[in-house]
Amino acid sequence: MVSVMGGYARTVVLLSPFDSERLACDGFAEEIRYVMEMAAAREGIAALKAGLMGLSDHLFA
Repeated sequence: MVSVMGGYARTVVLLSPFDSERLACDGFAEEIRYVMEMAAAREGIAALKAGLMGLSDHLFA
């Protein structure tokens, strides 16, 4: 139990700068790019389309 609490405390200490927005961003690129394979893009678009179509069916039923 003590090791679990210790691990949790270390995690909180390490992540607190991210939560409080006090993380120094010097030297980081402000523009973030993500490379996606065409097959993954098509699957994502199909899933989004299916979700939106299901939402419209629910709203206008």
